[in-house]
Amino acid sequence: MTKHFVISLFVLALASGSVSGADQFWTAATGDWNDVANWGAGLGAVPTGTERAFLDSGTAQITSATPLFREFAMRDDGFGPGTVEMTGGTFNVFEQVFLRGNATDVATFNQSSGTSNFGTFFIADGANENAVMNLTGDALLLATGNLLPGGRGDSTTFGTLNISDNARARPNNFSSADDPGVHGTVNIFDNGLLETISGQLSLGEEGDNITNVSGNGELKSAAHIYVNNKEGTTVLNLMSGQVNATDGLYIGRNFDNFFPASTSNGTMNMTGGTASAAVLGIGMGGTGHLQLDGGFMTIDHSLVMNVNGGIGSLDITGGTLSLPGIWNTASEHFSTGDVTAYGGAGTFVFTEIDEGEGIFTTTIAAIPGGFDPADLNMDGFVDGLDLGILLGNWDTTTTPDMGELDGTPPVDGLDLGILLGAWNPPPLGGVSAVPEPTTALLVLMGWAGIMAGRRR
Repeated sequence: MTKHFVISLFVLALASGSVSGADQFWTAATGDWNDVANWGAGLGAVPTGTERAFLDSGTAQITSATPLFREFAMRDDGFGPGTVEMTGGTFNVFEQVFLRGNATDVATFNQSSGTSNFGTFFIADGANENAVMNLTGDALLLATGNLLPGGRGDSTTFGTLNISDNARARPNNFSSADDPGVHGTVNIFDNGLLETISGQLSLGEEGDNITNVSGNGELKSAAHIYVNNKEGTTVLNLMSGQVNATDGLYIGRNFDNFFPASTSNGTMNMTGGTASAAVLGIGMGGTGHLQLDGGFMTIDHSLVMNVNGGIGSLDITGGTLSLPGIWNTASEHFSTGDVTAYGGAGTFVFTEIDEGEGIFTTTIAAIPGGFDPADLNMDGFVDGLDLGILLGNWDTTTTPDMGELDGTPPVDGLDLGILLGAWNPPPLGGVSAVPEPTTALLVLMGWAGIMAGRRR
């Protein structure tokens, strides 16, 4: 048998998992991963090839490249599950990584720099387990399979993933809270990034998930984003930063209607930032709700609600949801009461596209039951008080409730035209004495003249 053929057989066995190597056990209190003295009390070896590595207590420090090996597990042996501190280099595991702890001894993996390359990564996997992965600095986490904060287990399983300070996690697929009852938590902040390279991003597969995006963090999928995919309860909070799905953003999805709609609950709360997707689906066999209190959401294709027995609702109290008018189905949801604007200044922006002529027009659609978008101070009237707000923000980039009514900054004559077209002052003797639109326009012309004079 030639040397090349032996090598080929080993590579083939390595890829298929048919070769089973030795198990290596960490025995040091604290030390360098690549120091053989820290494995098997000096009688073991630094894990490599088809071997498995176990860290049941102590702290393993990774500062330089580690050999490629098969599987790594942090386990609770009664003395704590241990900790990994990675500050540089590369950490290479071609199959599975398991972080396993308990309620009092949390398995912790801290990566502040370097690159970790895994197959499938379970952050907590099994009953009575608690594990945390912290990515900070210029850390990069790659997974050729799935990244699972809160993998398999039950209601006693807790997995947490924190990404911040420009760190990046880029698995092929992402699934949180993979089993019924499992708890998964994801926090993305301070320019952190979670992005699937080729597959879906599922927040709450069958368990309970809370995901928070803030501080210019970004949640991004090469396919769909599911805010609850099968069962359990999932909440996605977008406070600032971005949520972007190449395909659909589905809130309350019950995969193949396998579970009752009442047991599949997804909610997205948006108070700032931006979100985008090809399709926005709410109540896709499950129960879904989008609470839009701020920020700007752009949907390229369509809004779909209440599919396959699902229950969907959308409440806009601030911010803007932009839909392409050529595809929108929003009007039917207005009429059924699924889309509301309870006491807010939220707006839909429809962009009508005449593909033959290439003409683009934008329309602000009032939402039944809500305030007119031009009622900037939300007092039930469009009058001089609203005009004053708009003029006070003239030629600035701001939000719809401050005068940016047509969705195209800055505040200008187009926004003024929308406000004057919606003019609806209180009756005489009512709340306040306000000018008619013609008078308001004359006032504006005088104001514009004064502003022009100041510029000279």
